[in-house]
Amino acid sequence: EAGGAVIDAEFTEGGGGDDGVGGGGGAAATAAAAGGAPRRKFKSSFKRASSTMLELRRDREARMRAHLAKVRGGPIPRFDVGDAVEIRYGQEVSDAHPQVIRGTVIAKRNKGLDSGFTMINQVDDAVVTLTYPYSSPLLKDVRLHTKWRLHDGKRRARRAKLYYLKDRPAKEFQV
Repeated sequence: EAGGAVIDAEFTEGGGGDDGVGGGGGAAATAAAAGGAPRRKFKSSFKRASSTMLELRRDREARMRAHLAKVRGGPIPRFDVGDAVEIRYGQEVSDAHPQVIRGTVIAKRNKGLDSGFTMINQVDDAVVTLTYPYSSPLLKDVRLHTKWRLHDGKRRARRAKLYYLKDRPAKEFQV
C-alpha cells in the first residue's frame, strides 16, 4: 500500500502472471492504472493500410510487366528524351497489322503503371504530338531508331522535357 492505493507488483515490475499473458505490458498497464491513456504499441491504421496498398500496387505492377513482356516478346528497350524511336501501335488489341509510327521523344513520365512517353513528328505539314502509355496493350513494339537524334548523335538532350521543339523548324525533330 502506497499512499492509500494498492499497487500490484505484476504491473509495476513487468512480470508475467500465471495466465500466460503478460510481460512487456508494464508501462501501459501502469499508465492505465494511473488514469492516463495507454501508449499505442502499433502503427496507426492509416500507415498499415498505406503499406498494404503499396504492396498490392507493386504486386500488380510486377504481374502487369510480366504479362506485357510476354505479349510483346520482351521488355521495352531503354530510351531517353531526345532519341528517335519507332513504335508499332495497333488500333485494336487483336490488330494483325499495327501502324508504324516514328518520332522524337520529347517527354517521359515514370509513374509505375502510369508511365508513358510523348513523341513529336511532322505529318503532312502539321506538327503532331502523341502520348503513349507503356502499359497499353495496343503498344506492340518499341525500337530505338537513333540515339540522341536531337543533336545528330553527338550529345544527349540537356532538358527533361523538350516541349520547346513544337515551335522550332520540323527538320530539328523529324525522323
